[in-house]
Amino acid sequence: MKRLLTFLGIISISSGTMLTVVSCNSIQRFSNPTITDELANKIIASLKQNNDFKFTNGNIFYNFNFKDLIISRLNQLISEKRYNEISRDLSNNLNIEESKNQNKSEQVLSNLATLKLFNEYTAKRSDKGNTDQVDLTYRKGPGLNPYDLEKDNNVKVKYAIYYKNNTDWLRWQTTGEFTPEKANDLEIEPFQIPDLSVLTNQKDNFRIGILDQADKLEYIKNTSKVNNNGMGKSNNYVKWYPSDQQSPFETTGQNIIKYRFAYYFKTEIKSKLFSELLGNSYLDSNLYFLRNDNSSASDKKIILSGTNKLISNIQSNFTQQDSIVSNIKMIWSFSNSEPNKILKQINESIKSDYSLIKGKKLQEIYSAITKEKNINSSKQGNDPFLSMSGFNGFAQNDKDSIKSLSGDLKVSDSAKKDIAKVTTPSILTNGGSGYESAIKGDKEFVFVLPIYLNDVFSTKNIQLTKNNRGSDYNLNVLENTWTDMGQKYKIDQKYFDKFTLISKIEKNDSDSVETVSKNNKWYVKLKGSEAKINVSYKDGSKITVQLKKVDQKNYKTLDITQKLVDNQKNKDIFGKEAKKSFISYDYNLKDYQNLKEKQNDAYEWNQSDKSSADIIDLSTESKQALLDQLKSLTSSIEDVQNAAKTELYSQYLNADQIKYQELFDEISKFVRDDITLLN
Repeated sequence: MKRLLTFLGIISISSGTMLTVVSCNSIQRFSNPTITDELANKIIASLKQNNDFKFTNGNIFYNFNFKDLIISRLNQLISEKRYNEISRDLSNNLNIEESKNQNKSEQVLSNLATLKLFNEYTAKRSDKGNTDQVDLTYRKGPGLNPYDLEKDNNVKVKYAIYYKNNTDWLRWQTTGEFTPEKANDLEIEPFQIPDLSVLTNQKDNFRIGILDQADKLEYIKNTSKVNNNGMGKSNNYVKWYPSDQQSPFETTGQNIIKYRFAYYFKTEIKSKLFSELLGNSYLDSNLYFLRNDNSSASDKKIILSGTNKLISNIQSNFTQQDSIVSNIKMIWSFSNSEPNKILKQINESIKSDYSLIKGKKLQEIYSAITKEKNINSSKQGNDPFLSMSGFNGFAQNDKDSIKSLSGDLKVSDSAKKDIAKVTTPSILTNGGSGYESAIKGDKEFVFVLPIYLNDVFSTKNIQLTKNNRGSDYNLNVLENTWTDMGQKYKIDQKYFDKFTLISKIEKNDSDSVETVSKNNKWYVKLKGSEAKINVSYKDGSKITVQLKKVDQKNYKTLDITQKLVDNQKNKDIFGKEAKKSFISYDYNLKDYQNLKEKQNDAYEWNQSDKSSADIIDLSTESKQALLDQLKSLTSSIEDVQNAAKTELYSQYLNADQIKYQELFDEISKFVRDDITLLN
């Protein structure tokens, strides 16, 4: 009920109008309806004929864009159902449990909305400085409530965001935000907001505090600054909202923004993304396909579909690495009144064609420049991936120039023409003189990052890397997760000889690892922080591999990691411990015939100047958010929108009456439960 109330609140508030009843004479009549209108009209007609709904003159159906409300709810429900189908299909094919985590459609919505809000907020802060003026704009409506934090929505709790300041934590607040109403003017708490550097440095600088005595003035005054244990002055303290491990929940600036401005986040941003969500679910459903592979536990492997519109929209010649060209680029501008100082540092990291020297990262170059107290005067905000300011958004080539796909593209026309030619990570300097800036007296340099899915889906961080002890290799793995050693290769080598298979895997005097070998399936599972294994190959070669635990938050690979189901096939391979373990499946860029092809492709790509260490080294969470954004950009293409609506909506319009009835029941419950609000 409360979730539906929230949804209604989102729609009505975001429309910016009062809820009013209009006469039948003012109703817009729809002719030649699209497939979206057709399904919405069918739902509304069914509601009108349903005896559960007794509305005076049927006026309920003409209130506050009722049809738009139904369409938004349809987009949300159909997307959720499609994501559930995807999860169910994966579960059945890979013998893994369906995801028990946050609803996938909600995760996608949150990722898209977070990117938008973070860039929007940091841009305004860059312009207005460290005052609470910007916060007051976003703080309209109720404060942070328990709906996103507590399972029991009836819990009455007052929350506040705290940010790190040296060894202490300061409460993020506007002037008088937490001061009790009865306080006099002299007792009003001053504003306290984090510097942009704290928001954007990608460290876990934020916690959520629970205020036990929020109605008491002394408590509020004494807890505006607390230590690491939550203790403030005079024995007043805050409780820290816990993580899953019961330690204090900590997160970055880009992630805390949705909690700090929760009401704005839901009503002004997420509420307007339901149509994009539909497109995302359509693209996700066709993103990959499965092939038989008797070397994996499920006898299946996952392959990205080169015909998916997402892939062809992002880059051309997806499976031909030599001729791949990116179609989508991320762009930042660095504006400064002393360009010669900036240029000197940039020139140390770029070639004559402005592309980065191999091994360099845009983020590291940017950080090195700003550490020298060189300020980026650009008034545009930060991106949530690399947290570099001056973010102009995502752009696409348009003949001999570029056009904006999202964000605020403000670089000069001459810069746009130069950006259009870029195919590798680059910093454009306009021959050393810089480009014209929107800020008077400044010159700007342009950071350009072409996006390639080869980087987004790279497995470089979970392959065999040489260590300093001769023939030994390191391998990053997740704890308690079966890892397919048959898919692991030496990242620093290319196969020149005949492809060879594993013949044996043995523990190296360690009880912290389990090994499984059956019918050419070779799996290992780490049970501690590290362990060694010996791997022998059929050509007689041997290597020692040091397995190293990597925490999920530091994991850098987009894959499918899920708990094994408790079935006979998994028991036959992994034994009685199968149901307590997880397993990982990598995405394959194409249908490789053997590991040799896969290793050679990866080696050549990693040696290419087009490959970006900035993208490869993003966390799994950030890569997923980036991928969701790329899907959103692709789903805005008219052909993709039409294909999504045709495929997804037609399932509920055509022969499958069961599917339609399920959808109608959910819509009718949505309307019936909230009918007082609708009136």
